[in-house]
Amino acid sequence: MPGREERGLDVVSRPEGDVQALDAWAAERTGGLIPAMPLQVDGATLLVLAAAQAVRTKWLSPFHATGLVPDDEGPWAGRTLVGLSRRTSLLDRVGVAQTPAGDLTVLQVLGNTGVDVHLLLGGGDAAPGAVLAAGFDVLSGVHRATPGDRLPLGEPGPGLYVRNVRAGGRDPVLSVTTSPFSLTADHDLLATSDSPSTAPSASSPSTAPRGSFAQPAGSPSP
Repeated sequence: MPGREERGLDVVSRPEGDVQALDAWAAERTGGLIPAMPLQVDGATLLVLAAAQAVRTKWLSPFHATGLVPDDEGPWAGRTLVGLSRRTSLLDRVGVAQTPAGDLTVLQVLGNTGVDVHLLLGGGDAAPGAVLAAGFDVLSGVHRATPGDRLPLGEPGPGLYVRNVRAGGRDPVLSVTTSPFSLTADHDLLATSDSPSTAPSASSPSTAPRGSFAQPAGSPSP
């Protein structure tokens, strides 16, 4: 749901109203995912330029709620948790790649809006950051993953088992069990104050860094 709007703010006479308008704009453009504009507006604010985009998708092959019993090791050992499961005959949705962080199991989950999610699982002694970096390398082609239909019997990757079992049909089955989770993150573009795109400028237009506002000579405002 992309949205963009440019408007002037009369923050000197009614800052509370402008803050409420900005919060409502952020919530509307993101479907409530961002309920408030993440900035401080006061009497020194002359202009706010904002762009917002939110993406919602549904899985082509939906997950179903199930019980999940973790292994004997880890902080959730001995507890019965809520899990998610699904089955498909497409074995190439999963693969195993050899990376500097160790063997990495990669599961691709397709959405109906062209947005895919890749679930990564490394070995028990692999650092989370190393697993994430290795996953990016797999997606960019630095490391190649062997698809599920070419994996040997046994445990070719973390959390992945390949077996021959009795079944009522001839089609192979990829059975996935995982745990539900949510992710949140913040990225402050103003954290690096010496960035040319965010640093204030009082130079002339001909010498102003690209991406900054130039203050005209003799003018108290940019």
